[in-house]
Amino acid sequence: MRRLGYAITHTLYLAMPQTPAAPAAAQYALVSNRAAIGGAGLIDWGTMPAGALANPFAVSVTGTSLTATVSNGLGLSRTAQGAGWNGNFTAGDPLLLSLSPSLDILFSSDIAAVGAQYQPSFLGFFSGSIEAFDVTGLSLALVVFNGNSTNAQDGSAVFAGISSATGGIRRVRFSNGSVSFALNNVSVNPVAGSPPAGLISVAPEPDTVLLMATGFLALLALRRRRRAR
Repeated sequence: MRRLGYAITHTLYLAMPQTPAAPAAAQYALVSNRAAIGGAGLIDWGTMPAGALANPFAVSVTGTSLTATVSNGLGLSRTAQGAGWNGNFTAGDPLLLSLSPSLDILFSSDIAAVGAQYQPSFLGFFSGSIEAFDVTGLSLALVVFNGNSTNAQDGSAVFAGISSATGGIRRVRFSNGSVSFALNNVSVNPVAGSPPAGLISVAPEPDTVLLMATGFLALLALRRRRRAR
């Protein structure tokens, strides 16, 4: 058994690349309050006309040079808390209503953090998610949030955001999997900063995956050699 362990270790060492290690994968976190977004960018739904909107539509991100393209599968509408939406946003908040359970916001260049208060179109406890994508459409991370949907009109709608330590977010998707929902104004930070607090998700580096695969093949070859003796 000792000889077998040594052989595997030696084989793995030889299989490791002799180039410097790749940088660590980007870190992502769920952001639960607007201040933690950390940027001055804002998508203000109050700049959109009330009622049904084009799908997709483009909107400026005030405080930045960015624009955003908003789209979903069923329909988009601009409404407001207390004037078309009876929920738990602050009274008078301009809202974007997504008739689909999934909504995409595509930015004109990369950002580091984005978030908004969120409420589905039913009362009670719920779960939702935000998924971040890069410029090629590759999924970077998905974070899940929970909230309590009420009609208190008191600003208690859950804040849901995602943050990256290194930027690189080009598109985000808000989703709950089953029902329509509303968002209030969206805060945006285009500048990458320190690693975000909260739940961290780190993807394995390609070198690590290669090393695991090489080790498995080495173990398989050694077992076949022992059987052949």
